[in-house]
Amino acid sequence: MVQRNITIAIIIIVLFLLLALAGFAIWAVNNHVSFFSKKKEADAESADGH
Repeated sequence: MVQRNITIAIIIIVLFLLLALAGFAIWAVNNHVSFFSKKKEADAESADGH
């Protein structure tokens, strides 16, 4: 029975982490947060083009 409780606890923790990552990703998209500088590079290219 202890093994089953540990398994359930691990599943709940993993699901919580996935929800936290999804929420953070949605927040980042809504606030235009760029972690890999893709947006900055695109802005620099568009600025150089005009």
